[in-house]
Amino acid sequence: MQLFARHGFIDQYPDVFDYGCGQGDDIRVLREAGISASGWDPHYRPEEAKREADLVNLGFVLNVIENIEERGRVLRDAWGLCRRVMAVAVMVEGHYSVEGLNPFADGYLTSRATFQKYFSPHELRSFVRHTLDTEPVAVAPGVVFVFRDPETEQEFLFRRRSRPAPSELLSATSRVLRPAVRLHQPLPERLRPFLEQLWAKAIELGRTPEADELAEVAEGLARSNVSIARAMGWCRSVFDEAQLEIGARRRRDDLLVHFALGAFSGSRAFNKLPPTLRRDVRRFFGSFGAAQSEARRFLFSLGASGTVEEACNLAVQAGLIHGWGEGRYHLDARQAEELPAALRALVGCAGVLVGDAEDANLVTINISKRSVAYYFSPDFGAPLTLFTRITTVYLRDQHVRDQILSDDTRLLFLQGSLYEPDPGKRRQRSSLEVRIRSVLRKPEEALLTARYGDVASNLRQR
Repeated sequence: MQLFARHGFIDQYPDVFDYGCGQGDDIRVLREAGISASGWDPHYRPEEAKREADLVNLGFVLNVIENIEERGRVLRDAWGLCRRVMAVAVMVEGHYSVEGLNPFADGYLTSRATFQKYFSPHELRSFVRHTLDTEPVAVAPGVVFVFRDPETEQEFLFRRRSRPAPSELLSATSRVLRPAVRLHQPLPERLRPFLEQLWAKAIELGRTPEADELAEVAEGLARSNVSIARAMGWCRSVFDEAQLEIGARRRRDDLLVHFALGAFSGSRAFNKLPPTLRRDVRRFFGSFGAAQSEARRFLFSLGASGTVEEACNLAVQAGLIHGWGEGRYHLDARQAEELPAALRALVGCAGVLVGDAEDANLVTINISKRSVAYYFSPDFGAPLTLFTRITTVYLRDQHVRDQILSDDTRLLFLQGSLYEPDPGKRRQRSSLEVRIRSVLRKPEEALLTARYGDVASNLRQR
């Protein structure tokens, strides 16, 4: 439900059915927010009717069903009620201890004699794919979305993978960049707010927008009998056209990464493009076939020697990533969208398998292993950062390992000073990291993290 809300689906389609709703806590919250929400549960709400809805939530239901055939029936039943998007969430292996639990069927019996199955991310995607004959979209470990409409899926995927235009580009719309050229005509002066919005949208798209992509601006211009093409001519004479060229390069890169990840995921949604993407394809590639061919070549190049290495070198020079040994790099997760296209595609392939890692603080790339790992900390800005969870994606065999760390297995981050903007705090963090490395007798470049238990043990021995 949180992911439905985070990605804007509840705002867009305020009609929700919760299949297996338990006591209905989520339903109450949604109704209080003015959302049309109802639910059914075989134990707590068996008298409630199952009904169709735009959004269907099947949260933590499949993992308590011990019979595999029944799991499939429940999944198909929930999918039959969905008009637009269904969310499927399960308990994930590696997040919970199974110590003391009795193995039963393909899961475990708990201390209360209830069944519990823990899914791997791959297992969940595979089960949904084969049961519904539809490619699910991983949005988080243990959570997938299934889309009824391919165009809605495409729009969601591109929105999630594309980058917003940098503020320095958009700031160009707030001032005249060519002071020698002025808008003397009364009409363009009156329309200046519309021109600024039009130019900002053009920078975002890297091309002239169509009327339905900027409806309010198009309507405002039309009231003065001005077409978008005419307004763009005024914009080009006032604003710096180089900004539009930068926007076009960014958009093309975003599209290339998007279609490459579509080829990697094998989603059939990529056979049907929404209107905006169709226009983009014509503008930047000429045809959908040409876009697919270039995207496949680009995707295959990620496995070739040199492509990823070159991209890493460029990212190091730009200060986006840091090396820590041969072929290993780390970066602030918030900077991932600004990486060169090859690295965004590499990290994006990991995202296809595991879903968003929006709460991750650090991303690491291991070129030789072709792996991407996400590190999570409750306080990334602390003088000594402790990581409490790691999700590692091995792209060669598409294996995902998701670990919740606790107690002595937590990891101390020993290069956190690289991410500290305050000079005084950076020196403090660096000093602490040097001391810990000396305790462990490890050189700086060979140590990204250290187990908390190992550090504590070495300190006790000293």
